[in-house]
Order: sequence, then structure tokens, then C-alpha cells
Amino acid sequence: MVREFDGPGAAGVNRANWDLCYDAAAEPTPRTDGGNQCGISRTSARPKVEPGKYTIKIKVGSKDAIQEVTVEDDPHIQLSAEDRAARRAAIDQLYTMEKGRGIKDRKTIQGLKDALNAARGQWKADAD
Repeated sequence: MVREFDGPGAAGVNRANWDLCYDAAAEPTPRTDGGNQCGISRTSARPKVEPGKYTIKIKVGSKDAIQEVTVEDDPHIQLSAEDRAARRAAIDQLYTMEKGRGIKDRKTIQGLKDALNAARGQWKADAD
């Protein structure tokens, strides 16, 4: 799976756009959710997919619709097959690193916040 997201879900005709990027390596926080576009952003890396065929699956209630789409190469970017493979390997490695780091860092930060709040509570109790 490359990407999963919810569409509008209202009755009638709806539209959802896939930006040809993978899911974010880490879930954006409310503070950092804005401006998370393809490439390197403030929150995480969201690499674009490689040219090729992809299967799109839309689910509405218990019904599924499946269709194949073709992502074409950018004609402005000239890469050999070897360079493209090396680039993809590097992006995949960075994406994997970001996934692991983001989760670990958030847990560490939350632990620090909890410890600070506990210390503040104790200081307040001691002052009273």
C-alpha cells in the first residue's frame, strides 16, 4: 500500500485527489499539520511514487471500485535506470529511518512533557 486517505464522504458526486506521494512517515501533529506537501516538509518526508502502474481502490460502504492508473515519468527529469534505482533506494532508506525516528522521538517528547508536568505539580504542592 502506498497511500490511504478518506474522501469527502457526502452524498452525491465527490472528488478526492492523490498527490502521487506516499503516506507521511509519521503522523502530523495538530501543530505541524499545515503545509505537509511532497518532498521534505516540516513534519516528515513524503516521497513521490515512481513511474509505473498503480491500482486505485475506492470503498464506499460495503462496495469497492478498483481501477488501474499509470503514473508517467516527468519528461524534464532525465535519469538512467541505474540512477533511478539508486535514487529510489536512498529515498526508501531515508523514509524508513524517518518512520522509526518520528515514533521514537514523539514518545521521548511525550515522556519529557509528562515528567515536566509531574514536577510542576509537585512544586505547586510543595509551595502550598
